[in-house]
Amino acid sequence: MKLIWLTSLLLLSLLLGACNASSPSVVTATPAQKDTALTQAAAIPTITLLPPLPTNTPRPTLQPTSSSVKPMKADVVKTAFQALISSYFYPLSSANVYEIVLRGIKNYLQDNGINDPQVPIPDFTGDPNGDWQLFLQSYTLTLEKYHNQIGEEQLAYGAVQSATDSVSECRTGFYRPANTDELIQNIGGTAPALGLGIVVVAPTGSEGLYIDRVVPGSPADKAGLKTGDSIRGVGGQSIVGMNLGTASRLLVGGDKPIPGTQVTIEIKRAMTGKTEQIQITRGSTQVQTFERQLIGNVGYLRINNFPNRIQLTDLNRELDSNLSELTKQNVKGLVIDLRGTRYGNYSTVNSFLSRFVQDNGLLVMSGRNSQGKFTALQMNSMPGVTVFNKPLAVLVDGTTAAEGELFSYALQLKKAARIFGQPTAGCVVGSDIVRMPDNSILNLAVFRVIQDPTQLDSAIARVIPDEVVDMELALLEQGKDSLLEKALAYIQSL
Repeated sequence: MKLIWLTSLLLLSLLLGACNASSPSVVTATPAQKDTALTQAAAIPTITLLPPLPTNTPRPTLQPTSSSVKPMKADVVKTAFQALISSYFYPLSSANVYEIVLRGIKNYLQDNGINDPQVPIPDFTGDPNGDWQLFLQSYTLTLEKYHNQIGEEQLAYGAVQSATDSVSECRTGFYRPANTDELIQNIGGTAPALGLGIVVVAPTGSEGLYIDRVVPGSPADKAGLKTGDSIRGVGGQSIVGMNLGTASRLLVGGDKPIPGTQVTIEIKRAMTGKTEQIQITRGSTQVQTFERQLIGNVGYLRINNFPNRIQLTDLNRELDSNLSELTKQNVKGLVIDLRGTRYGNYSTVNSFLSRFVQDNGLLVMSGRNSQGKFTALQMNSMPGVTVFNKPLAVLVDGTTAAEGELFSYALQLKKAARIFGQPTAGCVVGSDIVRMPDNSILNLAVFRVIQDPTQLDSAIARVIPDEVVDMELALLEQGKDSLLEKALAYIQSL
């Protein structure tokens, strides 16, 4: 059954360019500093992001720059490019990166009304330091020519954006100063759920939208909305048969929810089929890292994020307390729900995993070691922790990404859990952030999970569940979650 997830509109702003990490001033290949390098791996070929220009393309000798215009954003551009070339998990050619950026600047100028802009593209050599000097000279000449038509900030940010876009990687992205707060909140696990606080699905063949999840403490929770309730109308307007995007914007109240605004929704209750009109005030709800409950004699633990390492001591204490309580309740097993989980930090994933598996090689990754050399790295369990020794089932779907994928794949790899649901997002990487001198941020993928330590390009595309489970409309209309029901049945069968 096909599902359409509206998490990004109705629960959290899911920034695909954001992944994990604390807030270092320079990028670091975190796994290399903490884990063991494996056997020497085969060299990875350098990525060529774009084909080179035709051989007959003029490669001008750059003219000297004047002193009339001094680049004020060159430090931002240099910091971003040096991080990308020196710390990205795959080798990049400086010549290719800088050429792409200059092509991007030319396209940007054209898009902003400058006819046939002259952006000189020199013959880069592949030497990072020499190529930077050539790029800076070309960038300065372009700025001198067009600074009265295009501001330098636009030009500099457009240059960095061209570079990050060119790698087409799920967690590498550039964030201007005005856009960094939401990224940092998501990484740190402090981003609130804006609006009603629900996740809705639209199963094929259904009418209206169905509530799949209600965030605890949210306006929807306080209004008594439940999993399986069907939303049939918004603000007196029927959404049955309506375009999904249009219906979701009506619920949200535009492109982004505004706390304090009210909306009246018509719902059809799960189980009873009773229709009700409910008025709800949109709000801002803090999403907790853990949500625990007991379902019969089986524990349930949702992990919403893997916040940065600054909070790790408190998070470890909270996770240990949750697992201790479940042990005292003599649960038969535990279901861990990672649907929608996509933010956090590598160290937090490592620490949480150690509560369920004690072994070396929880994950094998390709990245750079502390000397900048590409190699295979491995995540090992942290010693000295209490391990939860009960059967595990894990729920994933297409909204499980990055840290959620690292966690679930490690449990699957070590045969410590059975995975239920849908294939994950396909972003099995870890990232770190680079703060620019002007407080803009480069979020940069610094490692990715691989299958074979001797083949650094043997990347894991996504996590494939051990048991693929579709959302069943018949169960949803009874207020039941088909993925959860399968996982509970599995635990009970043991």
